[in-house]
Amino acid sequence: MKKFAAIGIVISFMFLCFVACGHNAGAPAAGSAKAEDMLSMFPKEARGLLVVDIHRAMQTEPAQKMIADKESGPKYQDFVKQAGLDPQKDVYFLAGALLGDIQQDKPDGVLIINARYDKDTLLAKIKEKGGELKESVYEGITIYEINEPAKAAEAEKQAQGSQPETMQPAGAPGHGAFLTDSNIAVGTEAGIKAVIDVLKNKKENVYKNPELSDLINQSKKDAMVWAVLAVPAEAAKKMAQQNPMLSSLEGIHSVLFSFDYRDKAIEAEIKALNKDEQKNKQIADLLTGLKAMGGMAASQKPEVGELMNKIIISSGPDSVSISANIPEELINKLSESAKKVIPEKEKK
Repeated sequence: MKKFAAIGIVISFMFLCFVACGHNAGAPAAGSAKAEDMLSMFPKEARGLLVVDIHRAMQTEPAQKMIADKESGPKYQDFVKQAGLDPQKDVYFLAGALLGDIQQDKPDGVLIINARYDKDTLLAKIKEKGGELKESVYEGITIYEINEPAKAAEAEKQAQGSQPETMQPAGAPGHGAFLTDSNIAVGTEAGIKAVIDVLKNKKENVYKNPELSDLINQSKKDAMVWAVLAVPAEAAKKMAQQNPMLSSLEGIHSVLFSFDYRDKAIEAEIKALNKDEQKNKQIADLLTGLKAMGGMAASQKPEVGELMNKIIISSGPDSVSISANIPEELINKLSESAKKVIPEKEKK
């Protein structure tokens, strides 16, 4: 009897571990969340995904220098005061999703901020700036419609039938919701509702989308910033038809992007997935030609030639990619060179 009880305990433990390790819909806690956990809050119909490891980014040497700098440091502290959040200490992840038809002029989208925060403090900060808040409740969660002071005034004029002074329509209001003690959603109303539906188990999450799941698995998930985009066939075809030079782009069905900072260097890669090897080679040849044109400036600006040499373009049976590993020393050279070109008035 004891033996069966022991077996039962082991099986139960294995089941709990399986559930915990799976990508079920849930709300990751600030400080213990992983990138994949953030994506579990987005709906199955998402077309594009973005993940930014804010906590890791703020621990890098460039970020530390920025905070300690005499010019940028005070600006950073002012941002912290105005926002009521310190990205270095309070914010862990930023994750975003494009939903539905991404060919629309204004597709639905949502960003989720994973952070330690105080709801009352953030609401007070918005009201301090004169922002107008309208509340509605969806599935037990309050969604705030936020009109900035200027936008609210323009909207009021339009409602009264008068033309706004700018002769432009008032901008669409922003929406936000405090999903949990660790997660804040901002974006379109439809986007936020879609996330709430996932959290309430009314919708399946992105891991139930085979196309996106495959792209996530191919991504560099340990990078500081990474993104995936499922490209509609109509969008790639339309782009190719509008410009004959871009005809090779037809057939691209997905794009992967990663950006990282390691060993005092920036690592970046953009990879376009296409099952047509010949078209991949054509795209690579076009990009190589553009790279060569950029390298022509090397005689006058050696740092530009140095940058071009760091860019690697390659193609294969199922993809074409641009990658680069750029040392921080070279980035500083390019920055100093740019400062000499920018007029003093623009610098200010």
